[in-house]
Amino acid sequence: MFMTKGMNIEESVAILGAHTLRVGHCLNIVRRLGLFGIDSRISKDFRTAPFVKQFAMDQNYFFQVFSSAFVKLSSTNVLTAQQGEVRRQCNRVN
Repeated sequence: MFMTKGMNIEESVAILGAHTLRVGHCLNIVRRLGLFGIDSRISKDFRTAPFVKQFAMDQNYFFQVFSSAFVKLSSTNVLTAQQGEVRRQCNRVN
């Protein structure tokens, strides 16, 4: 999923499931109570379901993997100078 960013599948699952960071989110995904369609897909897919279950059982492990993925994601293809901008409000272009 995010292999072009240097992530493995486990890190990809952590990034995809991180849209709701709260205690029990991965457990909710396992129980099919996710917020988005992607929650359902990652909990049912044989390639990603084991990671969702592991994250549901061990929040510290989730944050360890998520941190690694976030560093990789945030340090690739960073736009600088005239190529990009820091938004004053995240949901609006300056």
